[in-house]
Amino acid sequence: MTETKNKKFDINIVVLGCESTGKTTVVNALCGGEYSEANYGRTTEGINIFRLSKVPEKEVMCIDLEEDASSKRSPSANLDETRCNKRSRNIELTFNKIKENNEALRQSRKRGQESKFDIALNELPITMRNDAQLVITESPGLNVSKDINKDARAYIEDKWASFDAALLVMDARQSVDYDDQMESLSFVHKLCSSTKKEIPVFILCNKVSYNRSNFEVPL
Repeated sequence: MTETKNKKFDINIVVLGCESTGKTTVVNALCGGEYSEANYGRTTEGINIFRLSKVPEKEVMCIDLEEDASSKRSPSANLDETRCNKRSRNIELTFNKIKENNEALRQSRKRGQESKFDIALNELPITMRNDAQLVITESPGLNVSKDINKDARAYIEDKWASFDAALLVMDARQSVDYDDQMESLSFVHKLCSSTKKEIPVFILCNKVSYNRSNFEVPL
């Protein structure tokens, strides 16, 4: 937990795991929009840090009056259709910037560089105190079998004490290499064991669909 200049405390949650486990999809779900680029295979190349802030709904809405005035449709209909969401524009700008960063870092083969983004939401994914700021850190894949991921692993190891919780995303369908996933689990376990700061680690089994009415887990 880190105190910021405006006297708010950062609650920093890191989302990590192997490539293609769905880390970015989880981050986008927490942020409430497609802020970060998600695709098949290795996509995220840098460290994306999202600072989430809650703002009144009226402050994230705007109306394109010029488009409304030029349209032949009824003012009330155009008012609804031309209402634009500042958050939607922020989503697009953030997505495009991250995509641009991914392409540049892919060429340079460096994966430990930070990019920071401010995200304004009507509602935060979790209830926060007024003096707390939610920060979500998205990491590239940690696959030990790929040397290109060493920068990301070094970053996580260096910053581990600054995180307040970790969300380890794993592919429960095993479409991602089993050994790599076990290595990522071992990597996180070693960080928890070797550092002075103990933080809670949550394992999220992703890519699982089931019918709740007949789903059973053998114990």
